[in-house]
Amino acid sequence: MENQLEKWLADYLEKYNQALKVISADIILPLLSKFVQACKHKKQIFVFGNGGSASNASHFVTDFAKGAGDAVGKKIKAISLNENVSLITAIGNDFSYEDIYSKQLANLSEPGDIVFTLSVSGNSPNLVKA
Repeated sequence: MENQLEKWLADYLEKYNQALKVISADIILPLLSKFVQACKHKKQIFVFGNGGSASNASHFVTDFAKGAGDAVGKKIKAISLNENVSLITAIGNDFSYEDIYSKQLANLSEPGDIVFTLSVSGNSPNLVKA
């Protein structure tokens, strides 16, 4: 079992390092610029995902709202829509799992807000619908 765990860890770290090598400031800065414009206009940034991407969405909101907000001395209205489990399960039960994010956005979002979803597959029906 230890050898399997060591192999899993080595593979995980290799994939993680490969992903970091393809992410550059050139890719991130245009997106960040849109976030800055939204903040200047007091708009909200909604972030969400499924599974591990939901965890990444929560982590991103924490880093961006707290970390970047503190760095620039501004309030950043960033919200992770996958945090309210009670609301997600109520929407999933009463409507469908496909609606868990779109229903929240219908209640909370305003024109000019940003919707930022994280996805490995890029084709989850609830993410696409939102």
